[in-house]
Amino acid sequence: MTMGQSIPYKLVDDLPANEFYNLEGRQFSKSDGWTIDLDSFFQKFTADQIRYVIAANSPETQDAEFTWKDFQSRVNADLLGKLGNFVNRVLVFVQQKAEGKVPLLGKLETIDQSFLEKVEHLTQECKVAYNSFQLRKACQLIMEIAQAGNVYFDAKKPWVLAKDPLKLDEMYTTLRVCLECIAKLALVSLPIIPESAKKMWKLLGKSDLLDDLTWDVISKASLTEGVLLPLPEILFTKVENEMITPYVEELQKVIAAKEKTASLTSIKETVSIEE
Repeated sequence: MTMGQSIPYKLVDDLPANEFYNLEGRQFSKSDGWTIDLDSFFQKFTADQIRYVIAANSPETQDAEFTWKDFQSRVNADLLGKLGNFVNRVLVFVQQKAEGKVPLLGKLETIDQSFLEKVEHLTQECKVAYNSFQLRKACQLIMEIAQAGNVYFDAKKPWVLAKDPLKLDEMYTTLRVCLECIAKLALVSLPIIPESAKKMWKLLGKSDLLDDLTWDVISKASLTEGVLLPLPEILFTKVENEMITPYVEELQKVIAAKEKTASLTSIKETVSIEE
């Protein structure tokens, strides 16, 4: 169809195909009411939340399904608990102990160098995953980077370093390394959770638009020492039980209605072929 147009459209380089994506163990069906009302959904949740959950459990090689419990778990454990937690704790600490500015990158210790190398390696793996349409793996790598950041932050204990005047340079270096990690997270997150990625980029004091930059440009970009950072803002909010309960109950009503209909039709007299 594309080749048949008079307009010279760009032909696709590849056309990936997936298996089926279901809802709570059944096929989506608008006529049966086995679906999710998007108008209602987006009054409570964000596009980034559902984009991540679908990508992280996409039916790449076998059927997959959306469940409300899985949605809640992935948002709370991954987006909030790993990614959002790391970004927020680093940016808040920079505001409190580094005057809200990008600190100097001082002498790197072995732990610092190892962490930066790990982040770079995972970033490159993420690029390969995107190029091969492996969104599930890309999501896993994003969370691996975020979790590595949390582990590094805990290991360096900048809150302890801040109490020792002789350790302030080490503290600043630790914070700078963490900020560089957040920059990588903004890069690898952009295709899946674009709004959150743009917020991360902006919170690093970047004035250019993430959408306008290529992968290579972003990956090579470095932070500028002394740049005043905006006040931190929460990237993700927790999905509480009461937020998903109405949707679960609505699907249960659909099941109950179908069972009732089935029981009514089963008592009808059958009609023979002759009749």
